[in-house]
Amino acid sequence: MSKQLRAVARGVTIILMVLGAWRLLSLVAHEPIYGYGNQYDMARTSACLDLWPAASISASDAEIARATAAAPLSDYQIKRIPEQPCYYSSEAAWDKLVLSVRALVSENKSVDLRLIGLSKALALLLSACFLEISEGGGLSCIDLLRGGV
Repeated sequence: MSKQLRAVARGVTIILMVLGAWRLLSLVAHEPIYGYGNQYDMARTSACLDLWPAASISASDAEIARATAAAPLSDYQIKRIPEQPCYYSSEAAWDKLVLSVRALVSENKSVDLRLIGLSKALALLLSACFLEISEGGGLSCIDLLRGGV
């Protein structure tokens, strides 16, 4: 491949990576949160993490109804609810890692689910950067972060 064609391909790659990163981060950080509320899989993950919707146990039907696909809840809290079925998965393992690191920084029991989403987005973006770097010299993601072109 000629140098000129390689430079064009690299430019297109960088543009696509930047657009993809923007799209990914805009979804993860959206206010209000995007997601599927009141989903059974979330309950099984919640049991592994002791991470439950911040709505109180005595919440009104109206408050509980907020956790729907049309209006998922972003605020969760760490609390132990005994005898809940936990199904271990790579999803729960990653989330536990994020919550463990967070616990080192903050004692607050309230958790915004966007924190977990952001950690996954950053892991994906860093992986893409390392793949781009490993594919061959020149401009790298680190250069982009420093403002170089």
